[in-house]
Amino acid sequence: MAWIERFSGIRSLEEFRRRVPDEETARQLLEALVWPYRRFCPRCRRTDTRAVPGARAGLYECRRCRRQFTATTRTPLHGTKLPIRRWLEAIYLTLMSSKGVSSVVLARQLGIGQSSAWKIAHAIRLLMRPPAEDQLIGTVEVDSLTIGGDPKKRNIRRYGATGRLIYNAPGRGSENPTTLIAVEKGTDKVDEPTRAGRVRAAPLDGLSAKKIEPVLAGLVAKKAALHSDDDQALKNAGAGFASHETVVHSKHEYARGPVHANTAEGFNNTIRRAYIGVWHYWSPQHGQRYIEELAFRAGQRQVVRKKRTIRGKSKTRLVSEPIPVIEQMRVLFADAVGREMRRTKVRGVAEIGRSRPAYSGTNLAPAAPVKAPAAPASPPDLDDHIPF
Repeated sequence: MAWIERFSGIRSLEEFRRRVPDEETARQLLEALVWPYRRFCPRCRRTDTRAVPGARAGLYECRRCRRQFTATTRTPLHGTKLPIRRWLEAIYLTLMSSKGVSSVVLARQLGIGQSSAWKIAHAIRLLMRPPAEDQLIGTVEVDSLTIGGDPKKRNIRRYGATGRLIYNAPGRGSENPTTLIAVEKGTDKVDEPTRAGRVRAAPLDGLSAKKIEPVLAGLVAKKAALHSDDDQALKNAGAGFASHETVVHSKHEYARGPVHANTAEGFNNTIRRAYIGVWHYWSPQHGQRYIEELAFRAGQRQVVRKKRTIRGKSKTRLVSEPIPVIEQMRVLFADAVGREMRRTKVRGVAEIGRSRPAYSGTNLAPAAPVKAPAAPASPPDLDDHIPF
């Protein structure tokens, strides 16, 4: 952990490249992110490992299963032929961007091919995917979002000028993909830097209460208090929660004291701007990954008080800003082991679930007490948690 703190305070890509000048430093940083407490085997989860004598740096062997591994084994970086330093630079650019980086721009900045940058970006998005059991608590704003362009333009491209005469159902009747957005509400009173609320998103098969209810139950804990607009489907789907308060937009009511859905709607606008200005198009099979990337980035922020001078008057305001990049990287690699990714035969990418561990959050688990006072703190051995 102390070694990772050497990289705190990085504010630019130039400074990041200066602190990570070579491949050896990049490898050591990746190992510290994947194993911040104690190195463990990604297959049998034993911590009884050793460096392979006479082999290249970073190659280790498990004393139990006798398998060799590195810091990239059974992670989205598994089997990569690119330097680790390129991966860390791509992660830095992705985390520090406000709305994401397209594969074309990422390839140009890293000096690699577009197809390689595309796979790197999807590997990073796989790391950003939250655990399924990680539900939102407290006060949660919910809203639905329809993503996609004007169906009239699609009809014109498909049928020519006669496409203008085809009727396109508006709103709920459109065929564009829909997503449910849930955002934890942050506090309005901040005495010291605090983390902003987490953001979760999940695809919907429809915008009816019957379709929304199971998805909402998977994202938000039942003890949470919901805030939303006056959408009747959302109101019916949120009936089983601790409370559900709404604001009526049709009556120009956008906030009633602390009750509002402005944070969720603001995140929806971020998705729309990223869709139009960064990526321009999301395929149906990969669209959810882009939204998860935006949700992860929105959750890695902190609210601080800052003095700002406006028209000669100094005022203190709450400002939301990203947390340090090294802390974001720690969260990013918290559940990296077990998340492999491979290219598919149809030029896509898919997650391999066969190696997904039953125990999540390995490298962010609290340190377990050890008998010897001089031994470094480490998370508990995971052998009892894995059905081998």
